[in-house]
Amino acid sequence: MYESSRVNCLRVGQTRRQLSRLRAEICDWRTRRRRLDVRERHATQLRTLQQQFEFMLGEIERSLGEISLAPPPLQAYTDCRKADCRLLVVRRLGQYFRDKFGQRDDDRLKAIPVTADEVIWSGYVQPVRKAKAALRSVPLPYIGSFCSPSAVSRDQPPQDLRSDVDAEFLDAIPGFTQRGG
Repeated sequence: MYESSRVNCLRVGQTRRQLSRLRAEICDWRTRRRRLDVRERHATQLRTLQQQFEFMLGEIERSLGEISLAPPPLQAYTDCRKADCRLLVVRRLGQYFRDKFGQRDDDRLKAIPVTADEVIWSGYVQPVRKAKAALRSVPLPYIGSFCSPSAVSRDQPPQDLRSDVDAEFLDAIPGFTQRGG
């Protein structure tokens, strides 16, 4: 019986380490992006992403705290696998945004998204400020792999991020729904 509890503890510890590594990766990326954003054109997007990542990782951490370390090991392994899949979803989401923001670091591409940032900043932010309205997350322009310009609604994620891996988890994220996918 003791051996099963020890095995469960080791398995949960493995997932906790993955969570910790992912949290550190996201924090390092966000810190780097803030440092590169000298004109603070991406402050609202980075703040929104920080809130979303903190929520998702917090939910995963909470779920790990609810895993029973008592025998049998099968349930602990099943619960950890679910948490591992959720960590993959968060990692995928992080990579999605790293790619979009990263276009500003690519000498071949950066002129386009940087110029689009300026257009959005002047066309979106200034009128909101003049109206003294709350500034929500500013749209993030990027170069997509499709032929014509498009916009992604706040409440409908792009196809790249739709997933049936864990719809319950994704639907619990404030402002993130699986509609349309």
